[in-house]
Amino acid sequence: MSIRKISIYSLTFSLYLLSSTLFSQDLPLIGQFTPQQWSWMEKRWNQYITWLDIHTTGGQTHSGQLIRLDSASVLIQPDHQIVTNPESPSNWISIPLDQISDIDVKRGGHPYQGLLIGGVAGAPPGIIGGAILAMGWSIIPPIVLGTITTVAGGWVGQKIQQKSRTGHYDFADTASKSRFVTRLQTRALLDPFDSTDAPLPSPNSQILAYRLSPLIYPVNPWSLSLRTGPLTNRVRDHLMRWYDGYIWGPVSKYYEYQIAVDLGIARRVDPRMQIGLQFNMVPGDVGYFYIDKHLPDFDISYNMNLHFEQQSLGLFAGYLLQPCGRFMDHRLEGSINGGIAVSHIFEHFYLQWNRISQYEQSGETFTRTSRFIPGLFMMLDADYYLIPGISINAGITGYWFQKADFGQRDVLPETVKGPLYIPAYRVQFSNIQAMIGVKVHF
Repeated sequence: MSIRKISIYSLTFSLYLLSSTLFSQDLPLIGQFTPQQWSWMEKRWNQYITWLDIHTTGGQTHSGQLIRLDSASVLIQPDHQIVTNPESPSNWISIPLDQISDIDVKRGGHPYQGLLIGGVAGAPPGIIGGAILAMGWSIIPPIVLGTITTVAGGWVGQKIQQKSRTGHYDFADTASKSRFVTRLQTRALLDPFDSTDAPLPSPNSQILAYRLSPLIYPVNPWSLSLRTGPLTNRVRDHLMRWYDGYIWGPVSKYYEYQIAVDLGIARRVDPRMQIGLQFNMVPGDVGYFYIDKHLPDFDISYNMNLHFEQQSLGLFAGYLLQPCGRFMDHRLEGSINGGIAVSHIFEHFYLQWNRISQYEQSGETFTRTSRFIPGLFMMLDADYYLIPGISINAGITGYWFQKADFGQRDVLPETVKGPLYIPAYRVQFSNIQAMIGVKVHF
C-alpha cells in the first residue's frame, strides 16, 4: 500500500473521529458514568483491590475487599463491587483484630506487571548474546535468542508476581500480626482516620477520593512514544535532475534509506489539548550516490561519493479527538497535531581523481558539512489503548522544509578542455512518513 493511500485513509479516519466528537449523542448514565465506562471501571477495580479471607477465633470466615485497617480492627466489603460509600454502608463488616486467628491475603495490582518487567529484563541478554554469536553476519540469532529470553523472562516474572501477591498471616504469632498491619495499611481504600459515613457529592468525586484511585484510574498527563515506519521524499529526484543536467551523464549507483524513527514526548494541558516535542531521524542515508567516470576527452577519471544524513526536532500542539479519560468507555483516540521544526542535514562528500595519461597524478577531497533548515510538520495520529498506561500508536507525519543549498566545488584539476567543477545544487528534504509504534502514558 502506498503512503499516499495510507495518508488518505488516515485523513478519512481523523475526519470520522472529529464528526463523532462533534455530533455524538448523550448515552444513559450510571451516576455520572455511561454503562461502558462503569463496566470497564468495575473490571479495573477488581484487578487492584486487596481481597481478604478472615478466619476468626470463633470459627467464622469473612471474605471481602479491604476498606480500612488500623491497629484495632479491619473493615471489609463482602463483594467485588466498586465502593461508592453509601450513606449507610450496612454491608460493611468490621472485625476486631483480637478476634482473628489468621488471614489469607490476595493483593491486587496490574495483572501483567510481572510479565512486562520479566520480558523487558530478559530481552537484552538474548539480543546481545545473539549479536555476539552472529558476529555481524545475520540478524536472525539476535531475533531468535531475544524472543526466547523475552518469553522466558516474562514467564518467570509472572510466576514471581503470582507468588508475591498472596500471603498468609497467623495472628497467634505477634510478629506475623504486626507484619499484616504494616504491609496492608497502605493497600486499604481509606486511611485509618477517614470517616466512613460521609458520602461525597457524586459517584465521580467519591470514587476518586479513595487512596488507590490514582493507581486504579490514573490521570497520565504525560506520554512518551517510540515509532518507526517507511518514508518517502524527493531527494533522489533533486539529485538526479541536478546531475543529469551536467555534462557527465547519469550516476553509477544510487540508494536511499526509506525507514524513519521518531521519539516524542507530550503533555496534556487540557482534556483535549496537548503540547510536545518530536525528535525524528533516518538511521541511514536519506540519499546516497556513487559516480565512477572515465573521461578520455578530458584526460581524467574520477569517482565521487555524495550522501546525506537527516535529523529533525519539532515543537507541536495538538487537538485530541474523543480523548480516552481516566474512566475509559472506549479505547480508540485520535489527534491532529501541528508545529514548527528544524532539520539538521549532514552532507558527506568524497572525490578521488587520476590523470589518464599520467596515472600517478592524482588527488582526493573529503568534506563533511551541515545545514540547519527550518520547516513545518503535521501529524495525524490514532492510539488504541491496551491498558491506561500503554497504547499502540499509528499515524501519518508530514514534514516540509526549506530547500538546502550546497555551493560549487572546484576540486578537479585543470583539464585539456579547460576547468571542471562540481556545480552548485539545491535539495528538498521534505518527507512523508507512515509510522507505527508504542506510546507509554504516565
